Amino acid sequence: MLHKSKSRTASELVDTVRKSTDDKRRPFTIAEIQRVLGAADPEWRSLVLFGLYTGQRLADLAALTWDNLDLSKNQIRLRTRKTAKRIMVPMAKPLREHIDSLSADSQPETPVHPKAFKIITQRGRSANLSNHFADLLAEAGLRELRDYAGEQWEGPSVQTMCQG
Repeated sequence: MLHKSKSRTASELVDTVRKSTDDKRRPFTIAEIQRVLGAADPEWRSLVLFGLYTGQRLADLAALTWDNLDLSKNQIRLRTRKTAKRIMVPMAKPLREHIDSLSADSQPETPVHPKAFKIITQRGRSANLSNHFADLLAEAGLRELRDYAGEQWEGPSVQTMCQG
């Protein structure tokens, strides 16, 4: 028979998995967001605004079509790529104003961000799009420009990605 003071559960015997406390990720400051928006072309500016106001992953934002935007209910409906969960995100007023400024296509299956959509669908993963975002951060002076040596990257740079 074990004494109460010596009894242990199985979970007490297992080491916990903890992230390092020296994680360098942190939220952007308002000044940093302004710098990113200032360095971005129109499509990247839109992606940044969608990310800022929805909190969704870049790949999910790149995959948005006009059918995902319910303007009558001020909602964005989507299925996340990572977890396949269906979610509904209310549109914040500044995001709705931004959406209203975009030229919506009459076809609901048309991508909201066509160049990003093309990258995500052709490559099937978000790493290449993330590399573009890293380049945008470098252009805004928020990180060093990364060297993609060894990668088979054939896509356009941040400067050319959203140009006609």
